[in-house]
Amino acid sequence: MGKKRNSLLELYRFLGSIWILYIHDYFIVSRQSGLFSRGQIAVDFFFMLSGLFLVRGMKKHMEDKKFFNGLVSFDFKRLKNIGSGFAFPISMLCTTIVYFSIMLPTYWPPFYLFRFNWYIGYLILCISIYYAFYYFLSKKNKLKVFYYLIIPIIVCSYFVYWRFNDFGFVRAMGGVGIGILLSICPKIKWKIKSFNMNIIFATFVLGVGVWLCSLTQKPLYLEILIVLGIFPALIYFTNNINFSFKPFDFLGQLSVGIYLYQSINYLLEEFNIIKNTIVFTIIPFVCALLDIFIPWAVKIIKDKKIAREERFNQGGEK
Repeated sequence: MGKKRNSLLELYRFLGSIWILYIHDYFIVSRQSGLFSRGQIAVDFFFMLSGLFLVRGMKKHMEDKKFFNGLVSFDFKRLKNIGSGFAFPISMLCTTIVYFSIMLPTYWPPFYLFRFNWYIGYLILCISIYYAFYYFLSKKNKLKVFYYLIIPIIVCSYFVYWRFNDFGFVRAMGGVGIGILLSICPKIKWKIKSFNMNIIFATFVLGVGVWLCSLTQKPLYLEILIVLGIFPALIYFTNNINFSFKPFDFLGQLSVGIYLYQSINYLLEEFNIIKNTIVFTIIPFVCALLDIFIPWAVKIIKDKKIAREERFNQGGEK
């Protein structure tokens, strides 16, 4: 698996965030037709992508670090990357306001407090558990046990989820586990060396996946096929395609912000301030763009300030 950013995976990540906006009725296109109505499974795809690069990140944080220090630094880095600037605190603020102003006492489970943020919490908890397994088993030179352990975790996780249909944590454990296994899968050596056959297979799997996801009636077995078959296959074949395109990378950077900034729409909708799908479409995009633009602008200003100070100091020395 290549170390460089795969722009196609970033594009998938962006499209997944749009899919979630769509099923929450925060997108300009209505989902009343029933097309692509099971967008919540896009979260499983996000979990798999997170697991895909997890082992490489764990190895870096384990170097010359004790368990607790490595775990804390690893979790903080992941949270920083996932949190997308101001998105996570703003999302928590919006959902907290709605929960304590409107939801209580009718809806008491904490799920309604975290709302869109459950993904972040479960993901951090999940990767912490995998980090602990990886750390202690690698110290005993038993990494094969780590990878063998993931298989029953995946099976049990998705069995519990589809049996009870209400456990986000097990989805995180299962999805991240699939991503970890995909990261160690060897590349298929095709006989045709002049052409990357992964392109054909990825295109085929993508087409089948889009068709299955577009069906208005999706029984459980089709959802299982998509999550445990189509998603892993698409990630595997796509990750073996060397493709770099900066606009796609930029769209991928927007994905987490788009997902989390739904909370602003949620706040406006629950307080009956705005119920316009065009506005609901614009808000997450604009906020996600600002999340990227503001740090970039601050960095430019700081760099210019440092450059002026250096020129001033050089002039004083002369």
